Amino acid sequence: LQDITNASFPNTHASRYRNVYVLMLKWADEDPNLPVSYEVSKLQDIFVNVYWFETEVWDIPNEDYHDRVNQKILGFKRMRSDSQDDLKIVYYGGHGKLTRNRSLAWTKYDLPHLISEDPKRPTVKWGDIQGVLEEARSDVLLFLDCCHSGTLNTNEGKGITELISSCDFRPISNGVGPFSFTTALMIELLDMAKYLHFSVLDLYRNIYSRTQGRMPEDGRERHPAPVNRLLTNDRTFRQTIQLSVRPQPNPIRISHPVHPIPLTKKDSIKHDSVKPHLALAVRLDDSFTKGHLPTEQFAEWLRLSPGLISYSLHRSEDGYFPES
Repeated sequence: LQDITNASFPNTHASRYRNVYVLMLKWADEDPNLPVSYEVSKLQDIFVNVYWFETEVWDIPNEDYHDRVNQKILGFKRMRSDSQDDLKIVYYGGHGKLTRNRSLAWTKYDLPHLISEDPKRPTVKWGDIQGVLEEARSDVLLFLDCCHSGTLNTNEGKGITELISSCDFRPISNGVGPFSFTTALMIELLDMAKYLHFSVLDLYRNIYSRTQGRMPEDGRERHPAPVNRLLTNDRTFRQTIQLSVRPQPNPIRISHPVHPIPLTKKDSIKHDSVKPHLALAVRLDDSFTKGHLPTEQFAEWLRLSPGLISYSLHRSEDGYFPES
């Protein structure tokens, strides 16, 4: 019953997550034809100074790139004991390609197709990274701005793993500039920061509308559609990742108010310490048994109850089936 309540009435006044961590990946020696560093820096500023997320930009090295990236991802997954109360965000900006088995790989340069399988071409296989992140107990949100980024397959794992990518199966994604996926992501993150919280699905819809609503000026501009996929969800009831601005780490405190007002005992009680309770009793037919109402139908009934609860904490304390 508690799981049903949490899924049907998501938190509306506070973040679902205790901590939010962001890892932004790009190649150290980036392709001069795809200078992603500029957009990565601007997106980092939004994560840090608007949403107050703990953010790190990490350069993929020029040697041992595959092993080093996997070690970094594994350490990121284990951060703070991999708590289910945390959210981890992974962003990648750069080139991408399809391997021989049609899976995604990150690449340093965009080389011609005839030499795309050159063993000297720096490549990081995405499959290993996805497997590690899907096993995280924390929820994981992926932003991939590269070619072929929408070819990922759903899998089994822990927590919720959700993806927004710059394109689907198409081989080419827009590069750095006003029409890039990262630019649209930054615009929407800034605009949606005014809300108490919003879902990844809402963010995706806004990005999709922005990218697909542009009119090509010369008939040759490309605006590939972004992709949103729920890769894993081990929750009993389907949920989506929620984003919200975190409390400012070091808020400015005024030690001496201009007009201090003495507090009474009643005023000193914190607002959050008093929470409303709701007792819900349902009269059923005498012939009704427990097996007549599947859990899924009861969850749907709760969800459709108009304005039942709108507080920041929804907790089911007990439920019982009387025998008489």
